[in-house]
Amino acid sequence: TVQGQIIGTPAYMAPEQVAGRPLTGQTDIFALSIVLFELLTGRRLFKAKEKAQTLNNVRNAKIPSLHSIRNQISYKLEDVVFKGLAKDLGHRYSTALKMLEALSQVIVEENHRATNNDLAQFIRDLESPIASTLVQDPASVLPQTVVVAALEVVRPPRSLATPRLSTLEVMKRWSKLVEKNKGVIWERNDGSMIAVWVAQDSLESTCRRVVNTALMLKKLAKGAEYNSSIGIAPGVVRMGSENLPPNNDYALEGPFYLARWMMNLSAHRGKVLMTEVVGKALSTTPLPVGRLQVQADASIALYER
Repeated sequence: TVQGQIIGTPAYMAPEQVAGRPLTGQTDIFALSIVLFELLTGRRLFKAKEKAQTLNNVRNAKIPSLHSIRNQISYKLEDVVFKGLAKDLGHRYSTALKMLEALSQVIVEENHRATNNDLAQFIRDLESPIASTLVQDPASVLPQTVVVAALEVVRPPRSLATPRLSTLEVMKRWSKLVEKNKGVIWERNDGSMIAVWVAQDSLESTCRRVVNTALMLKKLAKGAEYNSSIGIAPGVVRMGSENLPPNNDYALEGPFYLARWMMNLSAHRGKVLMTEVVGKALSTTPLPVGRLQVQADASIALYER
């Protein structure tokens, strides 16, 4: 707020910020892309010993090749970072959504998928290296057609009614309802869970069972003054005996990742989101939402109810 002084963290500024020009959302995209560069390479991008040199580095905005620093980084991912760090605003992503779409496409194409559960397991593996070397017998890990539901209890805004039950109590009731409707809970966290239904009869009947269960869970949450976010996706995964996950990497499989993604989107829409396969299995086709690009030449239609 001091006249004539630049306020902020120099190493994470954008060129237009150093030059004193008006700031926009694209300024934040540049700062975010600096963080992404440093996470991917393990190197500081603009930081220097002297503040003046750091500001000069930002002003010049010369970005080294990420691939040359770590050859595991693909040129497609490098291009996303370069565009986020473009000095010219006309060449930089115009909105964060456009950058998210570009990143999401690389994530899907190159299988860069990770969840909070993956991070927690990574930490556990670091603490217990012997346990992480145990491998399940491949003969006991068989491919199965499943329908996955990613479920989350969402607290309403403070301006609305106070919840009648605790989050823990709602989760307990959700768990009982899932198990009653032949689902198996693979992951349970504070306020969220991953439930799996194995398609023992037919995929269509399993999809209907999962959607009906999801609508009952949504109704239960609403009765307790909570919102809910739910995503449903079918797929084929390898699983152990008694319908248990074979290892800690199951969350990287397509249906689990997709269901989580739809669950997050559902939180903003207030509807149960599902893929086209699930929607077409219902007696009444749900409302179309749009298409999700999963590869350069392939997309998935999404529906909601």
